[in-house]
Amino acid sequence: MRKSLGLVAALALAASAFVGAPAASAAVEDNVVGGGSSFAGGIIRTCATNFAAAAGTATNPTSATVTYTANASQTGKDNFANGQYQIGGTDFIYANANGDNLPTGAKYVAVTSGPIAFAYNLSTVTNLKMTPQILAKIFKGDITKWNHADILAIQVNTVKTALGRLANKNITPVYRTAGSGTSFNLSGYLAATTSNFTQSSDWSVATGDATPTGTSASSSSNVKTAVTNNAGSIGYLDLKDATGLKTVLLRNENNQYYAADAKRSATFLNAQLASAVKTNGNVDIDWTKAVNGGYNATLITYAVVNTAGRTVSKKGATVKRFLQYVLNVCGPSVSYGLGYTPIQGTIRTKAYAILNAVK
Repeated sequence: MRKSLGLVAALALAASAFVGAPAASAAVEDNVVGGGSSFAGGIIRTCATNFAAAAGTATNPTSATVTYTANASQTGKDNFANGQYQIGGTDFIYANANGDNLPTGAKYVAVTSGPIAFAYNLSTVTNLKMTPQILAKIFKGDITKWNHADILAIQVNTVKTALGRLANKNITPVYRTAGSGTSFNLSGYLAATTSNFTQSSDWSVATGDATPTGTSASSSSNVKTAVTNNAGSIGYLDLKDATGLKTVLLRNENNQYYAADAKRSATFLNAQLASAVKTNGNVDIDWTKAVNGGYNATLITYAVVNTAGRTVSKKGATVKRFLQYVLNVCGPSVSYGLGYTPIQGTIRTKAYAILNAVK
């Protein structure tokens, strides 16, 4: 039994991490370890594969590898701060309080972005509309039935009829465990658009409830599993993991309803003011901005990188080359197909400037 448990643990670890295919000529000091944001895991690991495949070319002249473990944004920040990671993947910045401090000389490089999708499990209902106000009430436990008057009021007649037939079917929210960057951004979005939430990566703080309504899940993929296995449930996750599930049509601040869509996230982010991009590379997203055709429930993932020092280390050189590759080549070519939004415009310009200072 003990051996079986060890095998399961090993397989679980292998599933959460990816190492670019090793090249015989790669030196250990060139290889980079990163991790954190599970939201960005899909694209970072895809780009790590492609980066390794470019061994010996101008893209990857030292045949270095990049390892990325998709766990949680807080883990990405913590492990970068303690030196375990050379790339800390996170969907939210350091608080610079209570021990959660941006290390001296570190900055944020925006590496990917995309929509937060809201997946639901109702076999008889499609094209379900939601507003941020209704979502806030659902996730706080104030709306507990699928045929609640607030939900019915915004639906087309066919959906209204289907919901009415559910006969007080209970809603089961699925939320992320503490440390999730997706939770941080979703709660920020709901706080900005409804004034009914507190921005936090801890869902109990975000909702103001020590025992939040619903079921917790430790990753985006586990949210998918929970929604898939529980009729009447609704959860938030990245678009890649929402494949195969029904997702809501979310109302934007321009009074338009759209399903989570990476290109609509691009439309929304490209409308942000240049002043939203800060000196350290982070972006203050205005989730209340009315953008025609935009999808407001959108987040940005950062790579926390080191810019302190007089000379570029070998690992720093790999970090720089890999993230430049993500921004210039891999991101633009694979993002939309994976459900991500490539970094563009003013945000990309700032990200690239910070990469030039990586040590």
